Amino acid sequence: MPANPADQSNKPVRPTAEEQAVMFGGPPNDPAIAPAKAAVQAALSSIRKQLMQAIQAQGTFDGDAAVITRLAQKLHQSPEAVHAFLNRETDISISTMVLYAQALGLQWHINLVLAHTIGITISDQRHPSAPPQL
Repeated sequence: MPANPADQSNKPVRPTAEEQAVMFGGPPNDPAIAPAKAAVQAALSSIRKQLMQAIQAQGTFDGDAAVITRLAQKLHQSPEAVHAFLNRETDISISTMVLYAQALGLQWHINLVLAHTIGITISDQRHPSAPPQL
């Protein structure tokens, strides 16, 4: 006697390895992806570090919390959202980088360089001839 099709419809359908590779851009532990992910994490770490240094440089007189509050107002965000953004490990879009730099009165200079080096800096828009001492 054939199985009732209604009984099988309740079983979860698991994608094949090939389907998973298509959905997620490759096998989960693909060693070819690891160096690229490490490079992205290094760039993100550098960007966040530079943003935090710029925020801290502006907060020397009235405290980091006040700078975060002013930055949040300029970005039309809550201070909690800005704080969370600066402390999470997720990807950052170019537009977000630009908005944060502008809110700090700064601009990004991004250079494409040979592999194994990162060329991202932030500079003061008010004094374009000299980057800030961070």
